[in-house]
Amino acid sequence: PPPVNPGHDQAQSAAGVLDARSAQADALVRKALDDLGRQPLSEIMDQTARVLEDMCIREAYGQCNHDLGATADLLGLELDELSKRLTFFERKT
Repeated sequence: PPPVNPGHDQAQSAAGVLDARSAQADALVRKALDDLGRQPLSEIMDQTARVLEDMCIREAYGQCNHDLGATADLLGLELDELSKRLTFFERKT
């Protein structure tokens, strides 16, 4: 039989992905700081910006009770753009 609440299951799945990414984002920030002086500053800046964007998206997603549409509205993004950014972060892990 189909799930009783497929939207809820999708939200829980997405929340799990974003929670796991929190630890990864923290590790990336630590790595960026460790790389100071060993990598070009432009590369460190790009990595740091991606990590901060990911953290902001995760925070907004939680504030919006794991509703992607509401998250996109809160961040001033189109839903398609938010989806692309989430896909970008998933590929980086």
